[in-house]
Amino acid sequence: GSFKIPLPGMPGTLVNLFISLRPWSFPATLVPVLLTAALVHKSGAVLDRWDLARALASGVLLQSAANASNTFWDYINGADRDTVAQGADSKTALPHKSLLVSGALSLRTVGVVSTVCYCASAYLLIPAFQNEPRIIPVYTLGVLLAIFYTAPPLKLKYHALGDVCVFATFGPMMTYWTLLLICPSRAEELRGPALAYTMPCAFICECILHANNSRDIREDRKSGLTTLATVLGFDKSKVVFQGLIFSSFAVVAGMAFVEGRISMLLVLLAIPMALSVVARFSKDVDVMADLPRKTAALHMVFGMLLITGVFLS
Repeated sequence: GSFKIPLPGMPGTLVNLFISLRPWSFPATLVPVLLTAALVHKSGAVLDRWDLARALASGVLLQSAANASNTFWDYINGADRDTVAQGADSKTALPHKSLLVSGALSLRTVGVVSTVCYCASAYLLIPAFQNEPRIIPVYTLGVLLAIFYTAPPLKLKYHALGDVCVFATFGPMMTYWTLLLICPSRAEELRGPALAYTMPCAFICECILHANNSRDIREDRKSGLTTLATVLGFDKSKVVFQGLIFSSFAVVAGMAFVEGRISMLLVLLAIPMALSVVARFSKDVDVMADLPRKTAALHMVFGMLLITGVFLS
């Protein structure tokens, strides 16, 4: 069950550094930013493409920083060991969880990568901080949640608060932050409607974390870590996972009829993919191993279909 990533030399190091950022999870940021931008565009507001580019780049950099930081602290806190993913096949399990365990990257390197990404994200937003001060507290809260998600003394993820943090960050906070960046003059007016549209995507985004924690219930309990999944147990965690996935489709379908945007029903094309993802929530560790990545793929497809539906409406 131990992990090895045979990527020696500089090319291998660069690949491992990229893996440490968990690029498969970037749609968690890209989807709410692009969906909010689509809603701003449909509202008739002027949308500056450079402001949108800044929102996308700084958001992905902040998420990258958080991902690397979490890899750093998960290792220190004992959450990532040579039995992560409950001993699943190392070719199937998520590779970022093995980077420090296998020695593919040093703890210092991951820490430096995280710090550089935090600084780069903030640097890109300096003009925005100067022009729109309301961004500063929202961004600062996002950074604090990213750091203390796994870092002491709060370790939010290990006190069953990780799910709340992820939902809040990639739902309400990301939506409002994007509005302040790309359309500050109408941010308050559009915040409510935009939040309603991004909520279903935030449900599936939360499922990415919930899948990860449900897979790791046994190892997290051994390490004395408390997550929503360890509290609920596997069977109830599966019910929560299924409920959130299918609630996302139900909410969008309801909004499509209420708002008269029938083209939003495009998201229903993702139902077969959703059924496949839900079916992977299994006690078979090799089936469950990459469920977070499969859920992230569903999040991206669902989000892109919803964005397309909004544009076509």
